[in-house]
Amino acid sequence: MGSIRAKSKLIQNTVSVFLSQGGVYLANLLIGFLLPGLLGVEQYGYWQTYLLYAGYVGVFQFGFNDGVYIRFGSYDYDALPRPFLRTSLRVMVASQAIIMAIFLIAFSAFIKAPDTRVALSFVAIDLIIMALNTFFLMVFQITNRFEKYGILRVIPRFTLAASVLVCLLSGYSNYKIVILADIFAKTATLMISVWFGRDLVFGICEPLRTAFSEIISTMRTGIVVTVINVLNTILLSFGRMVIERGGPIEEFSSFSFGTTLVNALLLFITALGSVIYPLFCRAGDKLREYFDDAIILVSSSSLVLLGFYPLVIWGVRSFFSQYIGLLGYFHILLPLIVAQAKVTIVTRNLFNAKGWLKQFLYINLAFSFVMCLASIWAYRIWGSAESIAWVTLVILLGRSYATEIYSRAKMEKKHWHEIGWELVVLILFLIGVELHELWIFYVALAGYLAFHKKRLAGFARRVYFANRKAGS
Repeated sequence: MGSIRAKSKLIQNTVSVFLSQGGVYLANLLIGFLLPGLLGVEQYGYWQTYLLYAGYVGVFQFGFNDGVYIRFGSYDYDALPRPFLRTSLRVMVASQAIIMAIFLIAFSAFIKAPDTRVALSFVAIDLIIMALNTFFLMVFQITNRFEKYGILRVIPRFTLAASVLVCLLSGYSNYKIVILADIFAKTATLMISVWFGRDLVFGICEPLRTAFSEIISTMRTGIVVTVINVLNTILLSFGRMVIERGGPIEEFSSFSFGTTLVNALLLFITALGSVIYPLFCRAGDKLREYFDDAIILVSSSSLVLLGFYPLVIWGVRSFFSQYIGLLGYFHILLPLIVAQAKVTIVTRNLFNAKGWLKQFLYINLAFSFVMCLASIWAYRIWGSAESIAWVTLVILLGRSYATEIYSRAKMEKKHWHEIGWELVVLILFLIGVELHELWIFYVALAGYLAFHKKRLAGFARRVYFANRKAGS
């Protein structure tokens, strides 16, 4: 009876996560493809300025939410230490309010460009909302309340998507309206979160003098993960920041649209991460074999996505002609799919499963430092978005291969030729685009897939049987 109930719960959770993930993907695609045309190049640039800096608000939680995720990850919802969490939430709200006030004053005093000042002020307002929403999302995820988790993930994206559709139909386009719609969506989500977790908010609180040391301990537990997430954000977005600070808004807007297109394609394979992480955790002695096959699967999938390059170019020319300048360097941005996919889906999950967080931190720290220096240097010398695209590609590929090489060395899995073959296919893609002879890439890709077809099929079978075993 218990086995049947556990299996039913597993299926229910899986369906909830799948539906919420699918809803988020759909809403993100709607937002990503409707907003550039709706707002135009300049207005879209200020919307992207807001998104760019909003990606850094997590650092001001100082590891608390990540610490909650780690410390209480094995707790049932009913066993959570409610008095402590209630006090912690009040401390977090107070700290975020102070930081918000400091930023609002600083932006008013030092940011001269009015539209940039408005976008950054909205980011400051986001601090409290995002901190609380992240807390509730993590609590519902670690306590297996996936129905609530799914609802809270979908609501803000669909609310924003609906607002964008209303603006499109009414013919009214302004980045401030879109940002306000985003904040409204997050606020509505927060109200629902508080209702779902009202017993975590209202009730007896632990005295601050006794809770304070536990709050600091929770921050220390999560600070490494927080720093890793911030470094990852730097790697993905610092080049855009350099363009936003030093270039025209139109160039920043076009570059940002290019990264949006890359992320839209990346969405098609990121769901693999939800399968690969539990597989790594249960792999035991077969971990080395699973890792090698997972690398091949993700590499093959991301290389296949490069084959959509002509379709994307046609789409930009046909529907987003105001961003036509992007096409001069989009072939450099597109291979970021390969670099991001392998880290996000495979190597980071392996580092988490094996407890190699500090090693992952050091790798990200080193490449983030290089990214900052190289981006500033390249833009000062060449002053073009293409130079930032090259810097971003080279450094993210370097980070990807560094994590893969470290993983292979630790597991004594030496198939170094896999990295070489992948690089060959990537280089042939870049050469094929430059020479207008993309068939070169398609031939290389076909050979790569044919060479690995048996291992790809075998890995798919192992994932299927591993998940059946977990559900039984």
